[in-house]
Amino acid sequence: MDLDKILEFAFQFHGHRCVLMPLGVRMGALALKELSVEKAEDRDPVALMELSDGQAGGCLIDGVQVVTGCTFGKGNIKKLQYGKLALTLVSKEKKQGVRISVRPEVMMEIKSSQFSQLRAQGTPYSQIPKETADAIIEPILAKKDEELFKVEHLKEYHLEEEPLLYRGIRCSQCGEIVAENRARLVEGKPYCIPCSGYIE
Repeated sequence: MDLDKILEFAFQFHGHRCVLMPLGVRMGALALKELSVEKAEDRDPVALMELSDGQAGGCLIDGVQVVTGCTFGKGNIKKLQYGKLALTLVSKEKKQGVRISVRPEVMMEIKSSQFSQLRAQGTPYSQIPKETADAIIEPILAKKDEELFKVEHLKEYHLEEEPLLYRGIRCSQCGEIVAENRARLVEGKPYCIPCSGYIE
């Protein structure tokens, strides 16, 4: 695995230079190695990310997606909403998993960087100078895996298979097709969620 080439592509895919995205690449690569599996072509392995919606640090997920092949489009990556920078990569075939978490001291080093201080002040990623981003990216990526991450092997990890739903139904109001299990009945007629007024 040529991590330099993967990182080059990942920065283009991600759209800006930051430290957590390449940290996600390293995390995902380590998880594949520890679990002895290849990049996902289909829906195995599965990446369970512990980050939450609205949490700073979501850039980590893009790095994991690029290197593991676990993507939201394929449905083999999920957010667990724990608010933590950790990944559990699960092989459904092997019924095993590996959990990789960022070491607290690494996060403290990142948090104390000028890059993170600018982000905390609201400076957009794209307006932070490359040299400021690289001042934290380079020393972090220079560390060994064992300095960056804690690794936990999970034996006998069973993940329930979620079948893909291919059936759709037409919304009675807008006429668009909605997955059958997401349609809502209003007075006996099917509606998509926005047209139904349904609130979860």
